[in-house]
This record gives sequence, C-alpha cells and structure tokens, in this order.
Amino acid sequence: MAEIITKGYLINRCDYGMFDEVISFINEHGNIFTVLSLGVKKILSKNGRNLFYGCLSEFWIFASRDIDNKMGKLKKVNILENNISISTRTPLILFSKIIYDSKLKGEKTFKFFEELVDFVKNYNETNDYLIMTHMLHKIMDILGIKPILDKCCFCENKNIYSFSFINNGFVCKQHFNLEQDLKYESETIKLIYMSKDKNIFKINNFNILTQKIVIKIFLYYMDLNSGINLWNLIDF
Repeated sequence: MAEIITKGYLINRCDYGMFDEVISFINEHGNIFTVLSLGVKKILSKNGRNLFYGCLSEFWIFASRDIDNKMGKLKKVNILENNISISTRTPLILFSKIIYDSKLKGEKTFKFFEELVDFVKNYNETNDYLIMTHMLHKIMDILGIKPILDKCCFCENKNIYSFSFINNGFVCKQHFNLEQDLKYESETIKLIYMSKDKNIFKINNFNILTQKIVIKIFLYYMDLNSGINLWNLIDF
C-alpha cells in the first residue's frame, strides 16, 4: 500500500465491526477518500479523539493498490484547526452528508467547505437556518441544478409573484399557475432571492418560520432534481 498524507475535512463515519469504522473525507484537491479506520472506537484510540466534522485535519492513509480491495486504511489523523466546539452544528453535518451521498467532488466544493466553517465559527446557532439557506443555494449551483432566481422563468419580468417547482424558479403573476404552484409570502420570496448573498447572516431580520420555509423549499427542490433526500437531518 502507498502512503498518502493530505489535508481535508471528515464527511462521514460508519461502524464497521466492534471497534472499527469506515471513514470518508474530502481533501484540499477536492478528492474523496474512503478508508478503514481500525480500532477507532476503542477508548484509548488517538485517531478516535481526532475525528470531528468541521475540523481541518491531516490524514495519513495507506492507499490500496489491489483492484479487488479498493479500500485503503487510515494510519493516523491530526487536527490542524481545532473547531471541535462547532463540530455538531447542523450546517456542517448537513453539508458533509450532501458531499458524501452525492459524491460532490472538486476544489470548488472544498473551498466552500472552508467558507462554511468560517460562517459557522463567526455566527452562533441562532444563525444556523440562515447559514443553511445560503449553503443550499450554493450546493444547487455546484450540482448544476440552481433554479432561476433573478427573473420570471418565462419572461424578463423581475416583479416576482411566487416560486414554481414545476418551472424551476421564480414566476411573475402572469405566469403563476394556481393549479401547479403554491403562493408564497413576499418575505419568503425575498429570502429565497437573498440566499445567494454570503453576507445574509448580517441581515438577521427574517423570522424563524420564513427561514424554515425557505430551507424546506430548497430541500424539496434538491430532492426533485437530484434525488438527494436530507429531511431526516434537520430538526424543524
């Protein structure tokens, strides 16, 4: 097995036997690695004490050269940025799950992970829903399924009336279909539009209900267009 040393973020942990786990992480080049971590669940395991979401870490792994045994093994992991205090925050868990389930590789994904960690570090849990609205907007962009959110899907009209799942974005009043679309409040439309702004967390004047509605809209849209189902990861 060839030894590889690389930096990255943990994106998944899965039990494998009594004391072992299979872990996955995305590295600084946007590659996703899945390796067997032996003994990581033992009380005295050093690796077990260094595996946290949202912590930039240095992974030492043995990459398999056997075509029939593609899974490598974790040698050791060291935390480079101690963000343990934020490791259970929902935006980090959610983004990690999305990367793992959709195999969302690439440097763009890693760079946004770094941004997301900074967002979570700089804003407390009362901002998590707003952070997730921006995060989901960004993910849809990375996945190539971003809805049309700067004008009506059918015309150039910027006087938006509601959001349409059927037509993948905003619609004006003229093109709103009462039989197909739901009518959302103006504040909901405003937050959907502003979710692209990474400074949205500084504009904390959206009520919690509106924030939750926008997250549900984005989650449903992602489910429809990518098959990624994340409902069980968010406590509404």
